[in-house]
Amino acid sequence: MRTKAFTLVEVLAAIGILAVVLPVVMYGLDLAANAASLARHRTQATMLAQAKLDELIVLQDFSVASGDFGEQYPEYTWTIEINDWDTLDGLSADTQQLDVIVSWAQRNRIHDAKLSTLLYQSSSSSSGLGGLLP
Repeated sequence: MRTKAFTLVEVLAAIGILAVVLPVVMYGLDLAANAASLARHRTQATMLAQAKLDELIVLQDFSVASGDFGEQYPEYTWTIEINDWDTLDGLSADTQQLDVIVSWAQRNRIHDAKLSTLLYQSSSSSSGLGGLLP
């Protein structure tokens, strides 16, 4: 009676196929994991930027230009930039653009998410920035 078994050639062919396919599969899994991590970080950074932008608008305190989010989000930092904003017709309207930039490091690269809004100086207000444009 003859038993069924794999021959040496069949075993070597299977190992050869695995040697070609396995690195490609692992690379694909690594790309997918990196994309998922980047998406998670970008979503978190956007939410943090929105919260910081809301805080700055409510408090109207632009004296601190950068910081972090404390122990709860140690990998994220924020900075703000305030620049003059020109209207479409080129005339200055006492309007400024407020940018909140949240940054984080991933895979030896710095990534960031940026949110912006417009602020205006009210002519009747002597305290500086008057509020948001509608």
